[in-house]
Amino acid sequence: MLLKRLELQGFKSFADKTSLDLDGRVISIVGPNGSGKSNVTDALRWILGERDAKNLRSSRAEDLIFAGTQTKPRAGLAQATLYFDNSTGFFPVDFNEVSVSRRVSRDGATQIFLNKSEIRLKDIIDFFAKSRLGARGLTTVNQGESDIFIRSLPIERRMMIEEILGLKEFRLKKAEAERKLKNSELNLEKAAALIEEIKPHLNFLRRQVTRYNNRENILESLRDLENKFYGSQIGTLNAELQRLAEEAQSVEKEISVKKKEELAAEEELNRVKSSEPEAAESLKKIRDEKNKLLSRRGDLQRDLGKIEAKLELSGRKTGVDAGRLLSVFGEIKELIKESLNETDLSKIKTILSKVAGLLGQAEGGSGEEDADIGLEKEKLLSEIKNLEKEIEDFGFEEDKLNVGIRGFNEEFSRAFTLFEEKKREIEAFTQRLNRLLLDKEKTSFRLEEIKRELSESGRDPRTISASNGDIPENEKEAVKRQIMRFRQELASIGDVDQGTLKEAEETESRHGFLVTQIDDLDKSIIDLKALIKELDGKIHDNFVSAFKSISEEFDKFIKIMFDGGNGKLILEKREVVPQENEAAPTPEVAGVEIEINLPKKRIKNLEVLSGGEKSLVSIAALFALVSVSPPPFLVLDEIDATLDERNARRLGQMVKRFATKTQFIIVTHNRAVMEVADMLYGVTMTPDGTSRILSLKLSPNDEVPETLGEDVHEAPRP
Repeated sequence: MLLKRLELQGFKSFADKTSLDLDGRVISIVGPNGSGKSNVTDALRWILGERDAKNLRSSRAEDLIFAGTQTKPRAGLAQATLYFDNSTGFFPVDFNEVSVSRRVSRDGATQIFLNKSEIRLKDIIDFFAKSRLGARGLTTVNQGESDIFIRSLPIERRMMIEEILGLKEFRLKKAEAERKLKNSELNLEKAAALIEEIKPHLNFLRRQVTRYNNRENILESLRDLENKFYGSQIGTLNAELQRLAEEAQSVEKEISVKKKEELAAEEELNRVKSSEPEAAESLKKIRDEKNKLLSRRGDLQRDLGKIEAKLELSGRKTGVDAGRLLSVFGEIKELIKESLNETDLSKIKTILSKVAGLLGQAEGGSGEEDADIGLEKEKLLSEIKNLEKEIEDFGFEEDKLNVGIRGFNEEFSRAFTLFEEKKREIEAFTQRLNRLLLDKEKTSFRLEEIKRELSESGRDPRTISASNGDIPENEKEAVKRQIMRFRQELASIGDVDQGTLKEAEETESRHGFLVTQIDDLDKSIIDLKALIKELDGKIHDNFVSAFKSISEEFDKFIKIMFDGGNGKLILEKREVVPQENEAAPTPEVAGVEIEINLPKKRIKNLEVLSGGEKSLVSIAALFALVSVSPPPFLVLDEIDATLDERNARRLGQMVKRFATKTQFIIVTHNRAVMEVADMLYGVTMTPDGTSRILSLKLSPNDEVPETLGEDVHEAPRP
């Protein structure tokens, strides 16, 4: 058994949460008309992936949600969950139990869950297709569709058969491959058209890029020449600036030394100058003293006159001859007079020495007056000696100061000469420094001119690496001319339009993408065509291999259902349509035609069959398929509605026969069908307008209650 349990909540008439245990080979669902029993089959079909609301007896998805009654409010969403027993590994998932839930809300949003993981509707359809299950065809036969196999188109009959055979998976894959093939072919056309559209503009952009690339080559050559040419000049000028700076620094050091020497010479000169007033002042004082000393010579003359007068007076009184003394005093007077006219101290000293000698020779008398004269003479002699001594001392000091003044003059002259010499040396070094600074300024100006020229040409001088000797002197002019030619060529090309380059890059990238896409699409188309051909082969081979057996079984069941006659399923004849890029043509899908002969009735057209006969033919086809490829379960909603008691019992027997391989969920009113069920579910409508489920589990010998065929009454659950 595959089906385990069905849970409904808010789905159509099942407002409250309702659970149906499907643990049985044959489950019959019974109940009066309008009770909601067919809503169970609608829920199963919805879970299996039905897309069309009309096939669920609704006009829109919102109609699946309980709409509410006068006593029961409407639900906000509808949900149905089907549980499968996967202990045998029927489904390719690692779960012993598989649950599939589908939910719809009033805004129309639908959600599908596989074991509580949300997936897409396409995924659940593929999931069931791999297990030979689906919402369409004969797996789930809705109410009023008991004759579905008869009234379907031939191609629809084929799809029903393929679904039972498990070929729907391949058909879905083929449909997906065909969809991808169509999209790939459309994309291929679009890509080819886009390439043709952008090709002229791309060619123009490529020419521009080539032009700009040539510009880059010229620019690279120009940069190389500029680097060498200007680098050589910058290197030479930098070296010259370095030399001048070093030499100027050396001269500045010399000037600094000389200035220190000049300062020392100036300090010495000032020191010498400062010593001059002190010697002169001393000399002046000595000379003043000297003048005072010399003025004392007049005092000597007066003192000498006094002695001479006293001597004459003494001679007259004593009658002594004083002529000799007076003669001596006369000489002395002459000498003193001579000294008065003399300024040379040494000569004055000599004269005074003579005066002192003469005074020493003049002897006086013995009388009182002579003694007085003698005292005066001694006093005068002492005065002369003192004067002589002072004259000698002053003369020595004067000579000493005169010598000092002569030394000052010599020292001043030497200090002044040294000071002037240092000034001349500083001036010479300063002139040399000025010349160096001027040369440095000229060199710097030349360097700045080169940098300005580089800047005007669009070069950053900082990108030029200084070097020396890269270009010989005799080649510099030729290199300069070549630089000018390169610059003219660049000017004629113009600036690089970055927008054009970017557009070229983007267009080239787009073109490359399109070319790659075309290659990928070509490969994809080849692969898809091969896949389609392979799937067609699998579908065709599997279908053809099973179709003969299905037709034979169909014939058997026609005989059983109609007590004779025969039936045959045949493929439509289709023309072979050549497929592009294929080694061999692939035939179109052929539908399934039905040929039938019934006892005592000539059949020319299936439309002449009655409703019951059409149902019997469809039932025969269903069980023919089940006998060849039994599905895991079938959901049949009142396919016995048009059958009489006898044929209903035949249907029940066939259900019982095939229940060993296939699980049946049957909605029925027929007692004969109910009798083969393992479990009966009765659906009744409650006073609040909702459906309610009653269950009854049957053992093989149990009889179906008489009332279940007509109505369902509430009874205790077993």
